[in-house]
Amino acid sequence: MNVKKGKLFSLLSDAFFPLLFAVAGGILVSESSRITASYNPKIWITGPSGFMMIIGLLLLFFALLEVIKFTVKLLKLRTGKVETHNMNTPVIIDDNKITADKINNYKTAEEEQTGNNRKIARIKMFISFGLLIVYTVLVKPLGFSIASTLYLGANLRILSNSWKSTIITSVIILVALLFGAPAMGLSLPRGIFGI
Repeated sequence: MNVKKGKLFSLLSDAFFPLLFAVAGGILVSESSRITASYNPKIWITGPSGFMMIIGLLLLFFALLEVIKFTVKLLKLRTGKVETHNMNTPVIIDDNKITADKINNYKTAEEEQTGNNRKIARIKMFISFGLLIVYTVLVKPLGFSIASTLYLGANLRILSNSWKSTIITSVIILVALLFGAPAMGLSLPRGIFGI
């Protein structure tokens, strides 16, 4: 019973982010449609409603891809089908022969994880989701550029990136948002600092 519970939790954790992408994409597409209907711009793609529509459609597309991968994984799990490969000729990689024994005993990174590592990965996933909620609350008071930069930096640190790469990436994104959004004609929330 405990094994089934572990597999179910693993499947639910695999379905979490596609569901999150689908919800976010649906919200963006509906808001884009609402803004387009309200303001009726001549060319909808040049304004914020076009940007929202593109991001929303991309999120929905990625969610669909993840749902397809999830469904294939679920079907393989239910049917118990394992892919077999022709082992008549050995494949040489870095002068090491890959034998049938090595392939049969191969473990994926997920299988090699200990219970403690899986627990840490789940905690990081929930912290990342919590940061997303905090980000949505802070966008209006801090402004889109600052809130997005802080969210990105915090997520990069949760994913165990170095401080150097986190700071460099965050600064590049902040500069791109501060100068790129106005250049594209996007009107984003400015917040209390006016940037």
